[in-house]
Amino acid sequence: MTKRTLLLLLLGVILGASPASAADVRIAGMWDFNLEWNRLSFSKETQDDVFHARQRLRTQVDIVASESLKGVVFFEIGDQNWGTTSEGASLGTDGAVIEVRYSYVDWRAAEAGLHFRLGLQPYALPGFVAGSPVLAEVDGAGITLNHQFVENAGVTAFWLRAEHGNLFEESSRTRQGTGDALDFWGVSFPLAGKDWKLTPWGVYATVGRNSLRGTEGGVVAYVRDGMRPFGIGGDCEADLKKASCPAWWLGVGGELTRFTPFRAAFDVMGGSVNRGSVRMSPHNSKLDLARRGWMIDALVEYALSGMHPGLLVWYSSGDDGNPYNGSERMPTVRPSWLGSSLGFDDGSPIAGGDAIGLSPVGTWGVIGRVSDISFLENLGHTLRIGWYTGTNDEEAVKRGGTFFFGHAFDNGVSTWLTRKDHALEVNFDSRYTPAPNLALTLELGYIRLNLDKAVWKNAVDPETLRKSAWKAGMNLRYAF
Repeated sequence: MTKRTLLLLLLGVILGASPASAADVRIAGMWDFNLEWNRLSFSKETQDDVFHARQRLRTQVDIVASESLKGVVFFEIGDQNWGTTSEGASLGTDGAVIEVRYSYVDWRAAEAGLHFRLGLQPYALPGFVAGSPVLAEVDGAGITLNHQFVENAGVTAFWLRAEHGNLFEESSRTRQGTGDALDFWGVSFPLAGKDWKLTPWGVYATVGRNSLRGTEGGVVAYVRDGMRPFGIGGDCEADLKKASCPAWWLGVGGELTRFTPFRAAFDVMGGSVNRGSVRMSPHNSKLDLARRGWMIDALVEYALSGMHPGLLVWYSSGDDGNPYNGSERMPTVRPSWLGSSLGFDDGSPIAGGDAIGLSPVGTWGVIGRVSDISFLENLGHTLRIGWYTGTNDEEAVKRGGTFFFGHAFDNGVSTWLTRKDHALEVNFDSRYTPAPNLALTLELGYIRLNLDKAVWKNAVDPETLRKSAWKAGMNLRYAF
């Protein structure tokens, strides 16, 4: 039995059982299709086709017992790259591509002002400017609790069990339980007035020595790279002395709309993780795995008739000149920063992007944009022009050489740029909605990256690098 058939049978059971259980079943979701030409990596050694065709289906089933109690299950089929057998998109269209993204119960105790969620669910930290450069759009298992003290003040707390027991085989289970868990505890305090919002927040984590080992690819790779200093490969966690180590993040964000049509927003945050030190090649060097840093971003925009001009600026701490003493960049978990649609993560859901990274840590820059440009009914445009540069010390490249920086320009959580490197990015994105449930998006983007040759000559072969990244893509979404 294929997994697609299993999904249909499961939906049939849910629908068939709903009258007996006196539950109201509601189904919603979306189909996304993407046809795109792109070159996203600055490394010529990253081999990928220029043309991509892919699709994805997401379906959410709400099983509603009452206004205060419901269960939610969220299925995803894809991403399916057309022609790929393992993803069920080649001849025969059969493959293991069904995922369960969410599976949770929502309960609201209205009299006590409590909202309780238990199970597999989405997690994101507050972000008023461009999403979160630390944790956003990630699914995990845990518990979330909301309480509204008064109309304008509340609290949200969560526990996220991100990883546990994924290193060892069943035959070696007696070794399990030693530093194999990754847990996050978070709290935020959303405050609001008539024309302002303010949300302080904090996260504490225990990072097990073995929690990020034994699982390759996917979100775990983002977490591992985001908590390590840049350029450290291999399974270095195996040599750590402590079973687990602490990590934390603190931040505050808000927006002001008092002077409408002006809107101003900001986010300030910092974080730290200390995983000890290891001995690594070359020359059996001592390598500090600590990572700590901070970031601030701000946005000012003005609502005109037919367009919304705005200015986005940011600054993030960068690494110092010694690559062996840990990192001075803010650690990340699974970021999604929406500064632009090619360099960062504001593209369509299954479109290409993130050419610079999912997070702008280790950079500073400015992006001027004009959004919601509309001269025809149901047709809107967004134009962005941005310039950014690194905040990392170029001496680190000279001291670390190819050991750390040989793969600095492959796609990842963030591209490592020095203070002498800079990039220029242009986006022009258009969205047409011919029907209420149908949207067609055209995304055009280009990045010109200028690297200082004197800095990188002994770390990266210039013949292996491209000076530009680009994309031209069409995205169709049908929502139901």
